[in-house]
Amino acid sequence: MKMKLSDFNRKQLTVSSGMNYSYIDQAPPAGIDTRETVLCFHGFPDFSYGWRYQIQELTQRGYRVIVPDQAGCGDTDKPVGELKFYTILAAVNAAVEILKHENINDQVVVLGHDWGGLIAWRFLQYRSAQVKAIAVLCTPPSPAGQQGQKEPDIDFIISRIPTFGYQKWFQTPEADATIDPNSREFMMMAYWNIWSGAWKPDDGVWSHEGNLEKMINETIPKLQAADVPSSELQEYVDTFTNGGMRGPLSWYKTRVLNFHDEVDNHLPVTFPPRVPCLMLAATNDGALPLEMSDPAKLAPLFPDNNLERKVMESSDHWLLQDPRIRHKVVKTVGDWVDARCGHQKTSMHVEAPISGKVNVSVVA
Repeated sequence: MKMKLSDFNRKQLTVSSGMNYSYIDQAPPAGIDTRETVLCFHGFPDFSYGWRYQIQELTQRGYRVIVPDQAGCGDTDKPVGELKFYTILAAVNAAVEILKHENINDQVVVLGHDWGGLIAWRFLQYRSAQVKAIAVLCTPPSPAGQQGQKEPDIDFIISRIPTFGYQKWFQTPEADATIDPNSREFMMMAYWNIWSGAWKPDDGVWSHEGNLEKMINETIPKLQAADVPSSELQEYVDTFTNGGMRGPLSWYKTRVLNFHDEVDNHLPVTFPPRVPCLMLAATNDGALPLEMSDPAKLAPLFPDNNLERKVMESSDHWLLQDPRIRHKVVKTVGDWVDARCGHQKTSMHVEAPISGKVNVSVVA
């Protein structure tokens, strides 16, 4: 069932930074008792609408769902040249203020995807007392910056993670100048694989340094005369054509600011104990390949053994929306949230662990 942005209950709040945030606040349907609140963070290029299928699933299960449009996205403010509004900590603080404004004082379940996954992991570290459980799609947890470390350098990062090569271009004025006036075509490119009816595995070639800008420059002219293939994709085209891409691209320019926030707030390398954590990885994610969530790499970050990793077979970065797989994704996450909140046992098949510290399973 296709959903429109207007199907959701949208609100706005001006937070203490002066930023006006738009967010979805969706309650369970009439007749269904309300359980916990689920707080969702989206990534790039996305906005709160990207969580629509999970919102539908979770509200039917009795959860209230809050999904902010992050800075630069949706109907949230889009300041240009003011990077302080695009930091992870700014997103965390805004979410905290939204929860307070809505009188949500109990612990929440946190979900994240892409950049929203990084926000979710840091929310757990900055605000651990507010988190009942956390599930992140595609984005593996990473250690926070520490005193004495060098500031993050994009060239060094790319040498370690070649699939982050595209991020170097996203930091440049050239990317702003290329993508912003072609927001329609960029959104069609970003989501074409799942809405064109011609899905194929993401080989990740586009994500390596120098490749994405070439692909964009070659593809934009071809898409200018093309029809938008889906009413749901049209929601993205309308939203980002109206709002532009300079704000959303600002997220790629804040690594150093995020690093200093982590150092200044003395975030630990490891993640808090006792909070149940799920990492849901995609098998064909061109930017965040499976090896980035290798259990052997993640285990040291969770000394309390409270991380579980599940692998979603035949999925890519847009697994939340992909019509081939999204029903499995929303059920997987919904079952996991139910189980961690004590409402019912998970119904998923779980494979034998392959790591002594991170429980691993495959969802076929």
